[in-house]
Amino acid sequence: MIGVEINLETGEVSEIKTEKRLRTQKGKSLLQFPEEYVVIDIETTGLSPQWDEIIEVAALKISNGEIVDKYQTLLKPSFPVDPFISELTGITNKMLETAPIFDDIYQDLQHFIGDNILVGHNVNFDINFLYDEFESRNIILSNNFIDTMRISRRLFKDERHHRLSDLIQRHNIIIDNELHRAEVDINATNKAFEIFKQYIIDHKIDLEKFSKKNYNRKSYKVSDISTENTKFDENTPIYGQHFVFTGKLEVMVRKDAQQLVKDLGGELDNSVTKSTNFLVLGEQDYSKIKKLGKSNKHIKAEKLKAQGQEIEIIPETVFYDFLEECTSEMEES
Repeated sequence: MIGVEINLETGEVSEIKTEKRLRTQKGKSLLQFPEEYVVIDIETTGLSPQWDEIIEVAALKISNGEIVDKYQTLLKPSFPVDPFISELTGITNKMLETAPIFDDIYQDLQHFIGDNILVGHNVNFDINFLYDEFESRNIILSNNFIDTMRISRRLFKDERHHRLSDLIQRHNIIIDNELHRAEVDINATNKAFEIFKQYIIDHKIDLEKFSKKNYNRKSYKVSDISTENTKFDENTPIYGQHFVFTGKLEVMVRKDAQQLVKDLGGELDNSVTKSTNFLVLGEQDYSKIKKLGKSNKHIKAEKLKAQGQEIEIIPETVFYDFLEECTSEMEES
């Protein structure tokens, strides 16, 4: 797959090859409320499983509403943690100096997880990192999983945001410390999951209907996405650029990615046009697209590019690299 690399000093765009990971044996995303499950959360050096590493893992084993076991460890990465990540998570390079590496703990973690359903907030992110780590050791992480962000979106369609911090504030969840440490996040996530389960019971929501793909779905227009920000860093690779998204994103929901573009001063379009600067590729639903394995947006972008338009077709991973570059730029300014 072809992506792009941007030189922030010169503005030069060059093509790079990125490998698309196919997690063919990954578990299924469920909309259920089981009695036994494992809540899991990780902290990482960045957003890309291909380039970044796990620096903390925490998990809770739940049975009949009770915490029956806990697991937590810091992990030493192969490169220093960026100051922004340290500020976000509270995990410093000094804290990681004597921490184990993933090779030291993967068997214990595998034993703790077992074949339980995994519960997490935006858990697809965590699953992808863990899947790749286990797969590199000839172990397949095929556990089914439940995403509390996905449940929140279905139950509370009128709410604009569904971050873990939003759930804590909205549902009056009491936490002991600040977010962005895995051990704190798993407790908050478990409490949110319990609240959602009780909400389902109290409102007599049919679980079979709730699990249907189109349950309570609300469509939205890209033009409806706005930002409250009034000041932007014009030096970031997103500012002033027109973005179009196609396919399902792995790490985040498309609307959240689009919101980030607006918050960083970028522009959003529904379709590929002569104004489009970047087309971001997610996973494609091959039952809905042509035999070429490309969406109509992808095909049109390639056609415009062949005609000389300065439009770049980038994988999801490169989009997250852009976000990290934006963060670095804002830190330095």
